[in-house]
Amino acid sequence: MPTSLVRSYAQPVWLIDKTRLGQGLRPRVVSHDLWKVQLSALEEAQNDALIIVPDDQRRASVDIVTDGEMRRGSYSNRFANAVNGIDGVPVAVSGSVTGFLSPKRAS
Repeated sequence: MPTSLVRSYAQPVWLIDKTRLGQGLRPRVVSHDLWKVQLSALEEAQNDALIIVPDDQRRASVDIVTDGEMRRGSYSNRFANAVNGIDGVPVAVSGSVTGFLSPKRAS
């Protein structure tokens, strides 16, 4: 049976502020302050993190190697910001998978 990484690979502590990441960020708000490196060096730092992820997966004998989502502060936030036509007005509050309450947006 082939093995694969499910969800995101843990980002290195030198790359992202995990405390801030776990604070239930608002959807559709890009939070540059999540990253521990300056924005001018962010792409290079993410590239460095991407070197580590496939190597770890290969050492663990993972069959289907992924990038681990090193470039994403949040999967749902990245997706929500890539979709056009969504109104950013909060209409309710819902629980998130991290256990925090998040504003729910109208579409």
